[in-house]
Amino acid sequence: MVRTFGLTHVALAMADPERAFRFQWQVLGVVAVYCGADFAQAQTPGTHDAIMFERKPVKPGMGGGIANCGSRLGPE
Repeated sequence: MVRTFGLTHVALAMADPERAFRFQWQVLGVVAVYCGADFAQAQTPGTHDAIMFERKPVKPGMGGGIANCGSRLGPE
């Protein structure tokens, strides 16, 4: 089994990443890290984990709605 320090990021497919970011900001207090034309990257206060909202209007709500995710590997 590979040991990890936990999830570091998750990227979610969205029809409207700006709207998704605003909702997360209002509800969870996420902080903008970097925003582009087709994505918004945020962190919850006091963490190093990242959540990315990517404009991919074909996949929202489907099983493929997670574009990618990553973990930080730990010592063996």
